Amino acid sequence: MYSIVIKKKAKKFDKLTKKEKERILDAIKRLPNGEDIKPLKGNQNKELLPLRIGKYRIIYTI
Repeated sequence: MYSIVIKKKAKKFDKLTKKEKERILDAIKRLPNGEDIKPLKGNQNKELLPLRIGKYRIIYTI
């Protein structure tokens, strides 16, 4: 079972429109079933994974 934690740095999320929030949350909910997931390039910590949603990038770990 996964849990989603939105860190304080992601408070910009509160300022998004309802449609943008729904789109991002939908993509986040599909993360455990994600395909072709690769570590964030140029980062020493291979646990950080990127998810691109339009002009937004979600950085997450499992």
